[in-house]
Amino acid sequence: MNGRLLLPLLLCLLATATGFVQRFAGGFRPADIPEMVFLQPAGAIGVIGRGNRNTPNPDASADASDALRQALLRHDEKLRLKSQLLVKDSLLRQAVLRLAFRGSRELESYRKRPFSMPTPWLDSLLATQKQRYCLVSFVQGYTRTPGNNRGRIAKDLGIGLLSMGMVIPLSSQASTRVGVFIYDAQQHAVVYYKASIPAEKDPLAGVVIDRELTDLLTNDFNLTDRI
Repeated sequence: MNGRLLLPLLLCLLATATGFVQRFAGGFRPADIPEMVFLQPAGAIGVIGRGNRNTPNPDASADASDALRQALLRHDEKLRLKSQLLVKDSLLRQAVLRLAFRGSRELESYRKRPFSMPTPWLDSLLATQKQRYCLVSFVQGYTRTPGNNRGRIAKDLGIGLLSMGMVIPLSSQASTRVGVFIYDAQQHAVVYYKASIPAEKDPLAGVVIDRELTDLLTNDFNLTDRI
């Protein structure tokens, strides 16, 4: 399956995701990790434009993925990130996307911990690096084109005026959600999972993704340097 076909599928899966924060510990403590590697973050960003349709956008998704990667690197010392696992094979890159979003969907509906998720290809990559833990992360959401956003604001203003302020429009301008989980190759399971509640913020606007990640992990990893 190529990226153009996979991205719309991922956005459909994300549309059904619950919006709560959840941790998987089961005796696991982040402080116990001496070091870990990480995969390139998965990104699934839609752009709302003409016709008010949310259309998957590969470029926006790539930009959001890179923004999350930069945020992880900014916190590499406190997250004890040794290096990024480089995945050059195109099929494996698609596997990373599927792992991130399938994992987040299943983790949010499964209460048992740790969550068994055997992933042979990831086990193999970790074995070559002699690493036990891998951090997998994702960012999802949507933004609007300038023209669509102006139309949304004008429509909301018109509704407010016609209703004499009795109706408050609730159309969302944008949405950003960040999540991470830690895979343990020894147990073939996810031992930690946490995702933010969707924030009405543009995922492509400045430091939004960095701040979402910092706020998400501040307690467990002591990320205090919020920008």
